Amino acid sequence: PPPKTSIWAVPGSVISIGSDVTVFCRTPPGVTHVRLTHYVLNGKWFDRAPQGVQEVFEFSLQNMTHTSAGTYHCDYTKEGEWSQNSDHLELVVTESSTSDYRLENCIRLFMAVILLLGLGALLLDAWKSRKEPMGPLESPKLKA
Repeated sequence: PPPKTSIWAVPGSVISIGSDVTVFCRTPPGVTHVRLTHYVLNGKWFDRAPQGVQEVFEFSLQNMTHTSAGTYHCDYTKEGEWSQNSDHLELVVTESSTSDYRLENCIRLFMAVILLLGLGALLLDAWKSRKEPMGPLESPKLKA
């Protein structure tokens, strides 16, 4: 049979729930049909026909869930013969997001700086408004 194709996923094989992933299959030139297969109970596959001279095929999987997670492979036809299956690609869907929290952290840092400046201004105002100096061991003078 024709040689097997290569398979990979972008952004990677671990995806947070609800995210999108693109699976790529690289074939030799001259294929007539490419198929991405998901190993599930009744089998599920996605087909692509080449657009001109095409060797890399994209399969966009959107809104990933636990049921769309699992094992995938690619194969293709060339001159009426099916290729070997590609190596298996295991897509894992996680509950938590692996988001980038830089913006949220910058906002928190900015708010902390504003809070510290406000507290500093209050302390400075209180220090300036004292009428009598107080030493560390002195107490306010009592008036009779």
